[in-house]
Amino acid sequence: MIELTGNGGTKLMGFQGTQKSHRFELRARTMEQHQALEAAVGPLNSIAAYQRYLRGQEAFRAPLERQLAAVRVPTTLEDVLPVPLAALLTLDRADLGDAVDVVEETAALSFTPSAIFGILYVLEGSTLGARLLHQQAGALGLTAAHGARHLAEQIAQPGTWKQFVSVLDAEEALDLDEAAASANAVFEAGRRAFARLDDAERSNRRPDEL
Repeated sequence: MIELTGNGGTKLMGFQGTQKSHRFELRARTMEQHQALEAAVGPLNSIAAYQRYLRGQEAFRAPLERQLAAVRVPTTLEDVLPVPLAALLTLDRADLGDAVDVVEETAALSFTPSAIFGILYVLEGSTLGARLLHQQAGALGLTAAHGARHLAEQIAQPGTWKQFVSVLDAEEALDLDEAAASANAVFEAGRRAFARLDDAERSNRRPDEL
């Protein structure tokens, strides 16, 4: 997921004067929701935990990816769009014999240019956390050919986050309030997806029965 180190400062090396970094502004405004999602995911220290992770990821990424595919993104973002992962998550689940229907968690979003920047801030930022998750999956015996396809895809192009941040910080017309609101809505949808899985586990029901 997005790195959480630092104190949320707003200076960007290479920018003149007092111009702020949109990246660090968004990090500060979304830190609480981001940490809540990370806590909901937890460590991937068993196959059961990993299967839960796959279900939760698919539950909120699948509808979000469909929504993004249906809108026109700003031209400045066309070269830094995140790789769709929903289909790969489904394949990873199938590798592990998981055929449970996933109940989708749809974020309430607008798709203004600034809102799209906020959405991509979350999705592109997840490539950073994917490196650690890929290591955890590897420790469980999962690979790019079996069970960890989506993670291998996420880390295949390590420069995408820096490319996105460069575009983000250069966007003079960015409405930070809109961007932060959409980013927080995505984080919250993810948190709800994992909460639903936990509720189902506690009540011994499938997520689609809640």
